[in-house]
Amino acid sequence: MSRKPKLQNRMLLVTALLVCAGTQGCGNGLATVQGKVSLDGKSLEGGNVTLYPVGRGPLSYSGIASDGSYQIRTASRRGVSPGKYVATVSWRSGVPSSGMTLQQIQALERVPIRYCVKETSDLQVDVQPGSNSIDLQLVKNK
Repeated sequence: MSRKPKLQNRMLLVTALLVCAGTQGCGNGLATVQGKVSLDGKSLEGGNVTLYPVGRGPLSYSGIASDGSYQIRTASRRGVSPGKYVATVSWRSGVPSSGMTLQQIQALERVPIRYCVKETSDLQVDVQPGSNSIDLQLVKNK
């Protein structure tokens, strides 16, 4: 048997593995989620996004970059399991200290409190398999 077909098969296998690794993690089951967070049309310059699963499963999170962008992670892996989530957004003007009351901690928030708590947030997210671009648009007065 000629070495040329074996070499071509190996090259095809290596190429397929690289393509697979470069896309959705070769079947790790996680979808990518990224987007921008804005308040009244202006990008947030910091804070955090947390995705709480509607059913069972781990929560996922991301910091918000200075341009308002975020990329969701689950534990140490980039991505999130497909499904329905409630998103929360928090951006505090300072760090809470011990002894602060709940009202004092809430006063540090730069976003409306309703977005900070999963029970009151109306930010519903439906993550599909593959790549998801989901912008979170917050408003002060509703």
